[in-house]
Amino acid sequence: MAKFQSLRVKSEPSQNLKVTATVPGTGSFSWGEHIAESGDRPAPKTCFRQATIPPENEFTPGMKLESRDPRNSMSICIATVIYTSGSRLCLRLDGSDNRNDFWSLVDSEDIHPYGWCESKGEQLQPPLGFAKNASCYPVFLNKLLQESMSMMAPKSCFKPAPSHPEKNKFEVGMKLEAIDRKNPHLIGPATVGDIDGDKIYVQFDGWRGAFDYWCRYDCRDIFYVGWCALAGHPIQPPGTKGNLTHNKGPGSTKSQSASPNLAIHIETQSPSVGIPSPGSARSTGSKRHSPAVNRLILSPEPSTLSPASAGVETVTAYVNQNCHCGPQLIRTRIFRLPLQYGPTSVTKLLKKVVQALVDSAVNPTQVFHNLVSSPSNIIITTKVPGKTLTCSIPAVVTASAFTQYISNLLQQIECCVNLITLQPLQQICDKCSTNSSGISHFRYILLV
Repeated sequence: MAKFQSLRVKSEPSQNLKVTATVPGTGSFSWGEHIAESGDRPAPKTCFRQATIPPENEFTPGMKLESRDPRNSMSICIATVIYTSGSRLCLRLDGSDNRNDFWSLVDSEDIHPYGWCESKGEQLQPPLGFAKNASCYPVFLNKLLQESMSMMAPKSCFKPAPSHPEKNKFEVGMKLEAIDRKNPHLIGPATVGDIDGDKIYVQFDGWRGAFDYWCRYDCRDIFYVGWCALAGHPIQPPGTKGNLTHNKGPGSTKSQSASPNLAIHIETQSPSVGIPSPGSARSTGSKRHSPAVNRLILSPEPSTLSPASAGVETVTAYVNQNCHCGPQLIRTRIFRLPLQYGPTSVTKLLKKVVQALVDSAVNPTQVFHNLVSSPSNIIITTKVPGKTLTCSIPAVVTASAFTQYISNLLQQIECCVNLITLQPLQQICDKCSTNSSGISHFRYILLV
């Protein structure tokens, strides 16, 4: 699916739930219009193993909990909340790094408050890929818990899991919202393309099959139409690679025109052999086939317009050097940063600020591993002996998304959240205890 885009969610009655994308050229997405255009219908809420009303997310970044290791379901590990979105959490297993971050629902059966494992007579385990020798994990865990007991998520944050539907009630052609498993921070509109016993085939609207998958009817990765709007989670609009409506057969030709701001490259795609069957690479007996097609690959063309004249939101970030910069940043390097970045586009601003924080670190790799990664062309780099590490971060497009990302990062590296703001501080920061006059004197000595 498309790279991360920041979306504003607006709730409207019934099936007129509408998600408005802030990215120029993408337009708006309305479930009501989408369903009317396709002629399909939403899957009833009773089909899903989801709460009728999405549960409230009371977690905050930095909280710790017990979670199953998604790569080894037999292991229960300590995990940290890195990011929150709607009723979902981005988690990182302690002792691991950002390459293995994963997402969970607040009412998932795989997350628990600290102490759950012991109450069940089980033992906390090191995550798969624990950076040190496994025999070091008890010492690592004891030290971790002594330092972070105050950050353990309270029991009230954990919501009861919804009940299972009594049977598979889905029908081919029903609409739903589904997690993109290749980009799990994204949820997009999808259609039930096929049914095989207890499994359904999820086909993302507007995409040509690379992201589609089979899952059980009670899978927690699928949601009823309008779930994102109710939960306050962004929804990724349908793609432009192929039909926006579900293919009704080889004769279906209706598709969305490409944005004029996009360069179009045509790539030949071999004839489809149908929907892959559960557990196999491809299926030769599927009812749905399509002739050879030319796949449109849409990539942005360089714009000669300034961000403001192109309609892109521009912002300025301020470095409040008197704020507490924590143990992971070098204060002298913070003082050498410019007092402001911008005005420029939000995406460029995020890259500049995050790169500056990484470059100002005592140990850049430590800050680097706290970055929330996301497939995009916004690349942060840091050098280590013998190589250069890279990490792609979300291509945010709104000021609020910028603020949320930077605030989460500053909390992770134990800095004052006002170290970087979109408005300069007019007085002494009320969120940290740094002495303003002492810092100013120290900065004067450095600059002289």
